[in-house]
Amino acid sequence: MSSIKDLAIQIINLSPNLPSDSVFAIRNIESPVFLVNFISSNLNISLEEKQMLLWLLTICPNGPILCSGY
Repeated sequence: MSSIKDLAIQIINLSPNLPSDSVFAIRNIESPVFLVNFISSNLNISLEEKQMLLWLLTICPNGPILCSGY
């Protein structure tokens, strides 16, 4: 989960449109489900892609990247 947080923080720091308060929020998120919800809600992707991220988390509770069978 820390690598996902690190990557999200790097993206926030490189993006002038995202508030820097997001870094504080991400650092304090403990739940993988809430982390994915927070990140996906701020991504510039379609609703279907956001739903896919949430679906992957439900079938792969340790994170979609760790679930290589899908």
